[in-house]
Amino acid sequence: TAWSCAHGVERWRSDCGCRAHPERETSQAWRGPLRAALEGLAAGLHDVFVREGEPLFGDPWAARDDYGRVAGAIDPAERADFAKERSSGRGRSDRAFELLEMERNALRLFTFCAWFFDDSAGVEARQGLRYAARSLELAGPDGRALRSTFRDALLEASANDPDFETGADVFDDVALESHGTGRGFVTP
Repeated sequence: TAWSCAHGVERWRSDCGCRAHPERETSQAWRGPLRAALEGLAAGLHDVFVREGEPLFGDPWAARDDYGRVAGAIDPAERADFAKERSSGRGRSDRAFELLEMERNALRLFTFCAWFFDDSAGVEARQGLRYAARSLELAGPDGRALRSTFRDALLEASANDPDFETGADVFDDVALESHGTGRGFVTP
């Protein structure tokens, strides 16, 4: 169930009709396509993590789960030290750190509350797209193809904001903001 409306989990994936601002004529038809795009991206990122992580960690999922102990550390050096220790003797600790951070952001794709609000261009959805942009940055050589597939999926997520036609437009704006102004990512 979901606390935000009587439609339960449908609020997270469909146009249930409930809106934060009922006085505005908006559609939440973007919810399903946004969720599908994020699920597809997460699956692709997990594939990269397993393929590149096995030689570095042995058991990449155990390393990822153990990373939770330091994932919230304010000092990125603490997280980098964990990656170095965990991948010791197996290869590049810098790539191990990137993979753990990629997976951290892949998990964050579903931690924001965009589905409770009215627009795929709203601040809530933009936060999830920031996590997506960061995870794609860290995906290495696979990032370009994953980004293209993700962006194509976002074309199905219409926006209510007249400045953006689709979720792909919102993602492009978020990615540009993240690189161009330094305002993008909430955490390193």
